[in-house]
Amino acid sequence: MTVNKTSVNASGTNGVLEGNIENYMTKPEFKFTLNGKIAPSTILQMVPKQNRNLVKYQGQMPFDADISGDLYTIKIAGEVKSSPQNYISVVDINTIKGLQNNLKYDVTLKGNDVNLNDFSINSNNGKIATIKGKIGSINLSNPTLNGISVSIPQKIGVTIAPLDNLKLSTVASVNVNGNINNPVVTGNVAVTELNYPTFGLLINDLKINFKKEK
Repeated sequence: MTVNKTSVNASGTNGVLEGNIENYMTKPEFKFTLNGKIAPSTILQMVPKQNRNLVKYQGQMPFDADISGDLYTIKIAGEVKSSPQNYISVVDINTIKGLQNNLKYDVTLKGNDVNLNDFSINSNNGKIATIKGKIGSINLSNPTLNGISVSIPQKIGVTIAPLDNLKLSTVASVNVNGNINNPVVTGNVAVTELNYPTFGLLINDLKINFKKEK
């Protein structure tokens, strides 16, 4: 069964969905593509009203997604692109500011588990940050983290406007495992600056080494 191009809209974000469903009478398998543009209004709904005026944006960000699977497993992969003409900035990363950037995602949903095959921010300056791993038992109030790795290979400076312009400069490589309420963290984090004026907090040259308990 073929699904012809169909317009979809969610909170101002528009897209076009098309694809096909095979064996729909016995063991359905589907494959769809979704292309469109993310409107600022979609992201702003996730930001507290009192902080929305702090979010910078212009134009709309193009995105694409390949969605495939069956009744038991769903895979979603694609990317969101940003540029100086089309961006939404809740978190301002100076390393990628004013550049052509993309957020790549490759996620598999199987039962109550989510596999983050690739979730990364990339720019002309290379890979900025990557998250990979597995989140299990998402149907429960305390999911489990399995091999969640967070990598920030080169120093980035981040400004978070909704948090009163909190500033952070860091490099990190950590792994997280265990119950989400009491995870085990290993790896290293180096913070060259942490400035949170609201709490009078200023930290320079902080290095954290998470060692696994013996």
